[in-house]
Amino acid sequence: MVSKTHSTGGEADMRIGITMGDASGVGPELLLRAYDQNQLKTPFIVFGDIAALAFARKKLGLNVSMRAISIDEEPTEGDLCVVDAGLLKEQDIQ
Repeated sequence: MVSKTHSTGGEADMRIGITMGDASGVGPELLLRAYDQNQLKTPFIVFGDIAALAFARKKLGLNVSMRAISIDEEPTEGDLCVVDAGLLKEQDIQ
């Protein structure tokens, strides 16, 4: 988990980062299901490969909206915001 604090008048706002885990494991599925069922507090960012998450989303038949962001961007509600490592393509996972 990665966090970055910002000073706001004496209080700190924390950015939360979650790794998707091993692309071939259960991590992407657990993350997507938890997000789809509103079990994760937002906003947060995901670190991993958006292609692996897209493959798992399709396999699970979930309607989770995802968006690639840079590490400097703030996550927004409504999309699963992913800092994409860009290491995998869908054919690498199948």
